[in-house]
Amino acid sequence: MDGYDAGIRPEILNSPDVDIVTTHHYPSSGNRATLGDQIRADAKLVGGKKAYIIGEFGFVKTDEMRDAMQAIQESQDSGGLLWSLRFRNRTGGFYWHSEPDGADLFKAFHWPPSPLGDPYDETGLVNSVRAAAYAIRGLPVPEIPVPAAPNLLPIADAGAISWQGSVGATAYQVERAPTPDGPWQILATNVDEAFTQYRPQFADEQVTAGNWFYRVRAKNNSGSSEPSQVMGPVKVTDATLVDELADFSRIDSHSDGWKIVNSDCRVTKEDVHRAAGIAGETLVYHLSSPIESIRVFSFFPRHPSEIKFSISTDGSHFQPVAALAENDFHGAGDYGYWRPVLFHADNLSGGSFLRLELTGETQIGRIEISHTAPPQ
Repeated sequence: MDGYDAGIRPEILNSPDVDIVTTHHYPSSGNRATLGDQIRADAKLVGGKKAYIIGEFGFVKTDEMRDAMQAIQESQDSGGLLWSLRFRNRTGGFYWHSEPDGADLFKAFHWPPSPLGDPYDETGLVNSVRAAAYAIRGLPVPEIPVPAAPNLLPIADAGAISWQGSVGATAYQVERAPTPDGPWQILATNVDEAFTQYRPQFADEQVTAGNWFYRVRAKNNSGSSEPSQVMGPVKVTDATLVDELADFSRIDSHSDGWKIVNSDCRVTKEDVHRAAGIAGETLVYHLSSPIESIRVFSFFPRHPSEIKFSISTDGSHFQPVAALAENDFHGAGDYGYWRPVLFHADNLSGGSFLRLELTGETQIGRIEISHTAPPQ
């Protein structure tokens, strides 16, 4: 197979040592023709002399991608591979790979698609890919079956629940019970496993103190799976508020300079949504009971700076608390990674209000605040 991706070379077409030729097609190639027209032109050059595979194509709008797939189907090409579909992670959720190319808009595609991919029309594109994959083989598109039961992973903390997902599942239902046999209470019915990146999928934020058991079901338009295996007992003394900073809905108050950002995901460990601010910006959370510990996952485009933390009983008079900063930076590498810092503090006391204040340019991807779980 010829590994050259920038076009069809005549000398390769005439070489007896090469059986397969390939090309890649992206808007950054400098070719102003659509991807479909590029593929048609290259297929004409190949003219059936070799097997021809479109090795990569992508980073354009769905209509242009559909035309590219139509060009592949109508030609003598052996097939095409869009960039890129990523599979599920063994520790829960999906693998991710965002793309600075294509206006820093596109992330890795997943099946089934998620509303998280609406900015780049993941649903429209992935459904088109599925249809084209059957059409190129001359087969009808089958119905999507009811998903199999997910594989619930061991649970040490009710604020960090993960599972290995099921093929075709568009959402998950999480259930809790005081015994392995029930009675089961439905905690959430529409959990999107793509919503978090390399973090647990679900936090039982309303759990009360005690010992609890959990199970999960996978769902799609065809129906709901059987439940997963049961995990527990999980001993609960604290409940945890988890904020993925997709918006400001979990925050009690914040200063005006904050904004939610969805770009630069590759350099922030693929974190798809983050709150960005500069020195002096503040966030305040109000919990239902006294705060006991915090974890704040942050990123610094330039140099790490301090985040100041303080706690209050009334939301007006705050007392500072000390937090440790763990810098998990292994070098900028080829992608120019930002500096990730985890701030954390344990054994806190002093109130149910938490305030964060930035001292420099900072982006925050996730905040976990543990507080005393209410009694049953």
